[in-house]
Amino acid sequence: MSTKSIRLFINNLKYKLGFSDDQLEYVDYITVGNNFRSIISKIENAIKDVNFHPAGIDFVVTGGFGSGKSHLVYSVQNRVKQINLNSGLVCVADLNTLRDPAEFQYSLVQGLISVQGGTLRDALTEIYERLAQEYRNRNHELSENQILTMIRWSLLILVVGGVVPPTTGLSFAEIIKILKSIFEEFTKPHQERFSVDSETPKDFVDAFLNFVQTPESASQFEEVTRYLSKSYILTDVVFKILFRAGYRTVIVLVDEVESTKENCGDDLGKLLIQFRHFRESLKKCGSEYPAIVAVWTMTEEFLRDQVEKIDPPLSQRWEDRVLGLDPIADDEIHELINKLIELYRKGGYSFKKLPSNYMDIFMQQLNDYFHMNTITMRRLISRIISIIENEYLIT
Repeated sequence: MSTKSIRLFINNLKYKLGFSDDQLEYVDYITVGNNFRSIISKIENAIKDVNFHPAGIDFVVTGGFGSGKSHLVYSVQNRVKQINLNSGLVCVADLNTLRDPAEFQYSLVQGLISVQGGTLRDALTEIYERLAQEYRNRNHELSENQILTMIRWSLLILVVGGVVPPTTGLSFAEIIKILKSIFEEFTKPHQERFSVDSETPKDFVDAFLNFVQTPESASQFEEVTRYLSKSYILTDVVFKILFRAGYRTVIVLVDEVESTKENCGDDLGKLLIQFRHFRESLKKCGSEYPAIVAVWTMTEEFLRDQVEKIDPPLSQRWEDRVLGLDPIADDEIHELINKLIELYRKGGYSFKKLPSNYMDIFMQQLNDYFHMNTITMRRLISRIISIIENEYLIT
């Protein structure tokens, strides 16, 4: 915990920026309230449970604008790091930038990262290394190029619905011959699906392997994932590959769902249908997919006025999955003030001597300010920071 990283975290808080991987550990400094902690605990327990008993489960976290929904997403990420899922991945999708409902699955895959953070390519490289290590352990004489070739054909068979048979005791050439014949057997009845005019699961395998081997091929990977997203098969292909690579748990965090009302407009219904289909696909967890815990954040108004009216079946499926964020109470504001003061001290800032009644002074200033402004967690943190910096720091 360095003073530099703490100051960067405070700066991000001040200007409402996101947090980098190495700043997630500080999120607890702005985590207050039994209700908030209870929601985090429920999600954390579900993650621990499905890691040992594979299943698909989701939660819908509701709250007003600035109530702490995005903060909750960061908190879950931090808890996942602390749980240290050795066989897990995280997918973080901020739907604030989603304009085309057909790119929902693309948003999920673009948000794929390892439990400890990093980039999409870092996560894809980790996936590849897990697949490669299996072949390295099985046959120490295989070259890296031979391993790459075996991974490619095995994944091609997987994504078209085939099964790779045992190949113990066979030579590399014999194994590849068998894998090719299996792939051809499964694809012959569906040649039109594998034409050169459109991207298919086969193209995803090649784009994935190329991107891992050559960073410059990122645009090819993006193009293929966009196409498969619009064909509504992208997450199915990806989750099957993750299952094949031995991943046991995937944490899917979908934030800012309410922003899609404006961004997607008349196409919102199409997006909600995708949400519903995604939920239904969780039935494959444990057999074709890793266990999946999905967390969706949205306002109560969006859930009530959009989901319930436009897609009643989805609303019914989510009915017993809703966890509501409560308005912050005075004792929780006291805790937040003390935590932020402590954070500034750990960041190396020097304070004037706080008066014995500093909490009363803080609360009076906050009451005066929010008498004319709606109180939200985001605004509250910003206002407390402003009071600390303007009145109590030694500059």
